[in-house]
Amino acid sequence: MNIFTERNKFKGAAKNQLNLESFGVYFLAIIIIVALTLVIGIVINYLMGEKSIPGKILDLLYRIFILPVFRMGFVYIAVGIFRGNANSGMLLKPFTSYWKVIKFNILTGLRIFLYSLLFIIPGIMLSYSYAMSNYIFEENPSLAASEILERSEQMMKGHRWELFKFHLSFIGWYLLVICTCGLALVYVAPYVAVSHVNIYNTLKNEAMAASSDQIAVQQSAE
Repeated sequence: MNIFTERNKFKGAAKNQLNLESFGVYFLAIIIIVALTLVIGIVINYLMGEKSIPGKILDLLYRIFILPVFRMGFVYIAVGIFRGNANSGMLLKPFTSYWKVIKFNILTGLRIFLYSLLFIIPGIMLSYSYAMSNYIFEENPSLAASEILERSEQMMKGHRWELFKFHLSFIGWYLLVICTCGLALVYVAPYVAVSHVNIYNTLKNEAMAASSDQIAVQQSAE
């Protein structure tokens, strides 16, 4: 079933779920990440030297062990906006499952990287197969990383191309971000993020319905 035939449904739902308070929460999260990144950049450039080995190591550690957790925090906030209970503390909530987030991120990145070695296209296709994995993690942080990725692959079967076209539909908004030197990101970032949560919720319901139908068929056969 093609759930993307009415892509405006996801965008419209996101617009209805967003309000001044949720924009404020998302904006504060952006400010925190920008400020933290600037501080790390200052430490690397002025105290250690951008090209120094300690500077490169610190930058690598930040990208591997800090940024992924904050990126997951943005996912938590987007899901919170969808549910109507978003707050700024959600940016830090993934730190309560810190090592699980790190392991999940490393496994995902490693798989996509290895597929990309086969040529760029397989890596892109796999990244779309894993498009729902962050939301699955948010709902089920106790699951093994491999199981989360497997569930995402199952959910995205037959939907990768449609999701790619859905992403293209935001090109106008991305151009607006560029034209406003990033200022429009305050609106565009949460709008896109919450639209994706609506897609995940629809795909999840579709997967649950398919699973129920399969169970019903098995029971009737018995």
